[in-house]
Amino acid sequence: MAHAPLRFIAVGAVLGDSESFESLALPSVYSSGGSRNTWLDRYGRASSILGYSRRTTTPVVSQTGKPVRLRALYHYVTPAPSGDPSLTTRTEMAIFDTGTGGPDFELHFSTNGGQTWTRQLNLGSTALNHIPDFAQLGTLLTIAFGINQAVYQYDGTTLSIASTPRQSAPAAAAAGAGNLTGTYYWRVQPVKSDGTVKAASPSSPVLSLNAQNATITWTADTDVNVTGYNILRTAANGATYFFDGYALGRTATSFTSTQGDMLLIQNAVADFYGDAPPTGMCFVEPHKERMWYGDQNRRWYYSDAGRPVSINLGASYFDMTDAATSSDRNRGGTGNFRGMFVAWFERSIWTVSGTGQMSGMVIDFQRRRTSAQIGTVHHKTVARIPKGAIYIDALGRSVETSGVTLAYLTPLGDVRLFDGENDTIISFLKARTFLRLTYGSREKSFAVMDVARNEVTWVFPVDGQAEPSIGVTWNYQYGTMTERSWPFACAIPSEESNDSSVLLAGSADLSVGGVCYLLWDGLTFDGAPIDAIAMTKTFYGEAPVMNDDGGGNAPLTYAQKRWRWVEALVKADSAMDLLVEWFPTEADDDSAAYGSDIVHVALGVLVSANGDPILSSDGDQIVLGKDTLLWRSRVREGNPGAPTRMHYGHSRGMRLRFSSLTPTASWSLVGFSVAYQVLPGLKREFRH
Repeated sequence: MAHAPLRFIAVGAVLGDSESFESLALPSVYSSGGSRNTWLDRYGRASSILGYSRRTTTPVVSQTGKPVRLRALYHYVTPAPSGDPSLTTRTEMAIFDTGTGGPDFELHFSTNGGQTWTRQLNLGSTALNHIPDFAQLGTLLTIAFGINQAVYQYDGTTLSIASTPRQSAPAAAAAGAGNLTGTYYWRVQPVKSDGTVKAASPSSPVLSLNAQNATITWTADTDVNVTGYNILRTAANGATYFFDGYALGRTATSFTSTQGDMLLIQNAVADFYGDAPPTGMCFVEPHKERMWYGDQNRRWYYSDAGRPVSINLGASYFDMTDAATSSDRNRGGTGNFRGMFVAWFERSIWTVSGTGQMSGMVIDFQRRRTSAQIGTVHHKTVARIPKGAIYIDALGRSVETSGVTLAYLTPLGDVRLFDGENDTIISFLKARTFLRLTYGSREKSFAVMDVARNEVTWVFPVDGQAEPSIGVTWNYQYGTMTERSWPFACAIPSEESNDSSVLLAGSADLSVGGVCYLLWDGLTFDGAPIDAIAMTKTFYGEAPVMNDDGGGNAPLTYAQKRWRWVEALVKADSAMDLLVEWFPTEADDDSAAYGSDIVHVALGVLVSANGDPILSSDGDQIVLGKDTLLWRSRVREGNPGAPTRMHYGHSRGMRLRFSSLTPTASWSLVGFSVAYQVLPGLKREFRH
C-alpha cells in the first residue's frame, strides 16, 4: 500500500486567544485559549512580555503606621513658563489606602517618578475603599474623593479645597412700586480697571415681590483695582443670572433694581458665578473648556467656561434620568468624544452635545440617553480606541472600526465598543475570562492604554477576590486578546524626561504594601518568574473543496492523521530551554500533554577574528545567546515504556503549547509548521 503523502500546516505567528469559538470558526493563526503573559510585536511574533520592577524601594506606610495599597495614580505636568521642555515639572500623585484595616486614606506626591513619596493630605476613614478621580484643565488639577468629601484643587504649587475667592452675598429688600413680580435673586460682581471681572458673590437671600422694585446693598470690595460692580439678577422664579445694571466706583454699596423681566433677559448672561463644586462629588472630567462634576446618583454639574472650580449651582447641571433609569448609578464621564460629553452609568450611557453657548435663557447643551444596552462598571475601564482598530466579532470575522470609539467593561462581564449611539460586544475571544469578574468589586476594575504597543489591558478582580488580580489585553492592531498576570490596583501611562511613554502601576496587595511599579522593565514580576505561554488552536488539517471562486479548503475533521513533526523558529535573547508540548484533538487548556520536547538555546562566547575571547571591562567573557533558532521536534506518543520503534501521534487534530523552562528568559515564537499524513479509512481510533 502506498504511503499517505505528507501535508503541512504553516503558521506565521500565534495571534492571541479565542476561548468561545470552535476551532473551525477561526483562521489558523488564532489560538483557542491558554496563552498567557505574551504580547504581539510589530512583526506579529508571540513574545514573552517583560516584567515589572519596584520604583518604590521602601513600601509606603500610612500616617498611623498601617500597611497600604496604592489605590490610584495620576501624572501631573507643569510646563515651564519659558517653554523650555527641559524645565517641565512632573509630579506623580497617588492615593494610599489602608482598606478595611483603616483608618487612613492619603494623598501623596512624588517628584522622582514614584521612588519616594511625600504625604500631602489624610482624609481618614470616611473615604476608605473609595475610588478617587483626577482631572486637569490647563494647569489646574481637580480631585474628587467621593462621599462627604470636598473637591480639592492643585495649581502646581498649592493643594487646597476647590473654591474661588469672592466677597460676601448682598442683601435685597423691596423698594416701592415697580416692575418686578415673582421670586428673585441677586449677585454682585466686582469689575477691575482693566475691564476684567472677578467672581460673582454668592446669591442674595430670595426676595418675593409683587409689582415692586428692589434695593440691593453689599460691602465694598477692598481690592484697589476695582472700579465698579456688575449687578446680576434672575428673571422671576429663574436660576440664570443676567446683567441688571452697573454701580460705578469701588466704594459703591447699593443699587436699585427696576428693570422688568422682558428687558432683563435681552441682556448678557453671567459667565463667572464662583460657586464651589458641591461636596461629595465622585467624578471629575474636562469637556469643552469646562470641568464636569458627577455625584453618586445621576446628576452632572458643569463649570463656567475656562474656570474649572466656578459653577452656578442653581442652574448649571443635568439630571440624567428617565423612566427606565431612575435607579441607575453614576459611573463617571468621558469628555470631548466626537464633540460630546459621555456620562457613564451602570445600565445606560448618556451624552451631552452642543457648544455651551447661551441663547436667551437657554444654554446650547442637549442631553439624551443613547441606544446602548448597558453601561460600565466604572469610567476608569473606558479606553479611547483609534480608528482602524481590529476586533473579532461573534462569527469569528475580523472587523475594523471606522472611527474613534470607546471600549469599556460592563457589569455583564464583557467588553464593548461605544460609537456615540450604540454598543458592540468585542470580547468574544476571552468571554469566559471576563465572566469571572467579581461583581461585588466590579468598580475597582480599570483599563490602561499602551499606545506604544497598540494595546489596552483591562485589569479586574475575579473568582470572588476583592482586588484586581488579572488582566486581559486587547491588541487592536491584530484584533487578539491574551491574559496577563497583573495584580495591580491601578496603572497609568506616564512620561519622563528621557522616555515619552512608560507605564506605572500600584500594588493591590496589603502584604506587599504601598509600592509603585514600573511595567515592561526586567525579566521578572517583581523578582518572580514570568509564566509566559503561547498556545495554539486545534489544527485539523485541510482538504481542497470547490467554492464559488473555484477553490478553497475545509478542515479534515472526519479523518485520522499521523502527526509527524513540528518545526518552529524561535528568537531568544539568552540561553534558555523552551518546552513544546502537543495535545490530541480538542484538548482543554490545562490538559496534560500527550508528548513534549525541550529545545535548548545554547550560549556562545564573543571572540575576535583570531579566536580569542573578547572580555568586558571587568575581565569577564561576553556571552551571547543565539538570536534565532530553527528546530524540529517529532510528535511522539507520550508513553515512557514505548519500544524503541518511533510511534507518531495519531488523532483527528492537535494543539501546541510553547513555554519556557528558564525563569528569566525572554523569547519570541516567530512562526512554525506542522507535518502530518491523512490515514486511510474512517475507523482508525486515537492510540493511547
